[in-house]
Amino acid sequence: MSIESIVNQSLDLIGYKRHIGNIWDGSPAARVALNAFAQTRDEVLSAAPWDFARVILLLEADPREAPMGFLFSWTRPASAITVLDVYTSVPDLLDPQPSLWIEATMPSRIIFTRYPAAAATITNRITDVTLWTPEFTLAVIRGLAEKLQHPLMAVPKDQQDESRGRSK
Repeated sequence: MSIESIVNQSLDLIGYKRHIGNIWDGSPAARVALNAFAQTRDEVLSAAPWDFARVILLLEADPREAPMGFLFSWTRPASAITVLDVYTSVPDLLDPQPSLWIEATMPSRIIFTRYPAAAATITNRITDVTLWTPEFTLAVIRGLAEKLQHPLMAVPKDQQDESRGRSK
């Protein structure tokens, strides 16, 4: 499976006449797909806790002060599409709220906890399409088709027939 085959399956779903040969070929379909591909992938990743993208990472301390009710600040992993859970790597059995954490988004994304050492289960950004499950790939194909539908089906048929480096 490749990015091009995913795009071409999306083009088939909307009834577009031509396939792309390469995501960088400059054709109308390739340009629209290139603009929408990464966003669509990330939207589908955030829509469900996909097992293939689930990762547990130790969090890195952040120097900012935690707000009242929290004791520690942690930097949100850059590759995290979503933070599914945050927990301590050193359990305190006497803590009355052992799973208390929040994620703040202003001015940047940061996680606040009561944990002196923290780990997070995240949905990781998986850009290698060969690692995707068939169900996830199908969801990306469908999501991409929705984004390609309007801009491409408005292209006149004679422009769809131009073959500048594109394959059928």
